[in-house]
Amino acid sequence: MTEKYRQDLSHAYDSPQSVGHALDHVLTATAMPQAVRDAVVRDSLAATDDARTEWPLQGIAQDIAKEARRIEVPVAVLAGEHDKVEPPAVLRECLLPYVPHATMALVPGVGHLLPLEAPEAVATALGDFLTTVRS
Repeated sequence: MTEKYRQDLSHAYDSPQSVGHALDHVLTATAMPQAVRDAVVRDSLAATDDARTEWPLQGIAQDIAKEARRIEVPVAVLAGEHDKVEPPAVLRECLLPYVPHATMALVPGVGHLLPLEAPEAVATALGDFLTTVRS
């Protein structure tokens, strides 16, 4: 993760155009209803500068492996099939080995914004996970 890449990411939410570009080319693999898209753009622009830049400038570069190993409860990892931010292969390689009780479910046809792109599939996957945990 280069400094230039992190700096570029920190400007993804600077304008309606940059948010739209992030939605269309990075965050989603499906079209969202216009009202949902408008809300994402509005909410993204309403966030403080610190909120918009904390993840790309600080959080994305942190190594959380030590903390992840300490998780002692079942964990459901939902991965969008076409996620460009955290692709399923990266989650399998860089997250699952460090979370001892994690399972991963693939949500077909979607990108990074699973709850917005496929709310029913997310609800089903979480329901299935809770059923498994309870049994």
